[in-house]
Amino acid sequence: MSYWLAPKHSYLWLIGPKGTAQFSLPGANRIAGLVAQYAADVEAGRDPLARDNPAGHALYDILIAPAAALIPSGSSVIVIPDGALHALNFETLIAPGPTAHYWIEDVTVSVAPALNLLQSPPSRRATEARMLFLGDPAPSDPAFPPLPHLKQEAEIVRSSYPGTAGAILTQAAANPQAYRAAAPAGFSRIHFAAHAIANAESPLNSAIILSRSGEDYKLYAKDVIDQPLRAELVTISGCHGAGAKAYAGEGLVGFTWAFLQAGARNVVAGLWNADDAATVEIMAEFYKRLGSGATPTAALRQAKLKLLQSGDPHRRPYYWGTLQLFTRELAAANRDKSQGNRSRSN
Repeated sequence: MSYWLAPKHSYLWLIGPKGTAQFSLPGANRIAGLVAQYAADVEAGRDPLARDNPAGHALYDILIAPAAALIPSGSSVIVIPDGALHALNFETLIAPGPTAHYWIEDVTVSVAPALNLLQSPPSRRATEARMLFLGDPAPSDPAFPPLPHLKQEAEIVRSSYPGTAGAILTQAAANPQAYRAAAPAGFSRIHFAAHAIANAESPLNSAIILSRSGEDYKLYAKDVIDQPLRAELVTISGCHGAGAKAYAGEGLVGFTWAFLQAGARNVVAGLWNADDAATVEIMAEFYKRLGSGATPTAALRQAKLKLLQSGDPHRRPYYWGTLQLFTRELAAANRDKSQGNRSRSN
C-alpha cells in the first residue's frame, strides 16, 4: 500500500496478487489533521475503543476502506507512508465489524520507509542466529535516568542466545566504541535496550544513549551508516528510535533509515515514548516466537496481540503500538503469508 499526500487530492496504490489498483483520497491537510488528533489520543494512553473516536474511524475509512475488499483477513501488508502518515501506526486504526477492533487483529503490517528501499532479499543459507546486545547501560547523563526493566530485557536476550550465540554487553561495556569494536557485520540480530533521542533538525545526529567512555556516550545514526551490516533484524528498544523527520523518497530519517542503509533487512523501532514494563513483555514473546521460527514481522505481531488481549490497560495502543517493524524486503509479505498468518477470523 503506497501513499502519496498532495494538497487537493491524495492517492493510494495497492499492489497485490491481482495487480495494481489506484484510489483517490482527501487532501493532505485533512489527513494530517486526523493523524495529529488520533496520535495525541494514542500517545496520551487513552483507549480509542472505549470511547467515541471520530479520528480513528475516519482514518480507517480514508486510508484502508477504499481498498479493503482487496485485502482479505489474514493478509500481510507492507505500507509505504508519505508525509504525516509516517507518524501513524496503521495497526492501531479502528476497523469496523460486528465489534470494532484494531486493524492489527486482521492483518500483519510492516512499513517500508520509501519505495526505493524495497528489494527482493538475496538467497541466504540457513545459519545459526548470532545476537549482539547493547543495553542496560551505566548512567551517563542525568537527563536519561536508568530504566528499571532493562535488566529483564537483557536476561530475555541472554536466555534466547546462550553461549557463543550471543555477545551481551551491559553496564560499562555497553558503550559506543563497543558497538564498533564488536564487528557488527558478523551478527544476524542486533538489539539496543536504552534511551534513544530523535533529532528532527539534524536526523543523522539522532542518538542511542549508552555508557560513557571518555567523553563519548552517544551512538549516532551517522556512525551506524559507516558500519556495513548483514543483519536480518535490528531492534531499537527505546523511545523515538524510528526517526522524527521525513524526506520525500527516503521516509523517516534517523536510526531506522541508518540501519537499513547500512544493510539491515528489518528494523524494529519506536514511534513514541515506550512504556518500559510493556516493552519487556513484548520482547519476551517476540524472542520466543523468533526462536520458534517466525519471521520478525509475524513474531512482532503475535507479541503485540498477546499484550493487547491481556486486557486493560495493555489493550490500549499506547502500550503495544509504538514498536513498528520497518523492512526493505519486498518478499516479506509473501513469506509471512506462507507461514500461516493467524487472523481475527480464526
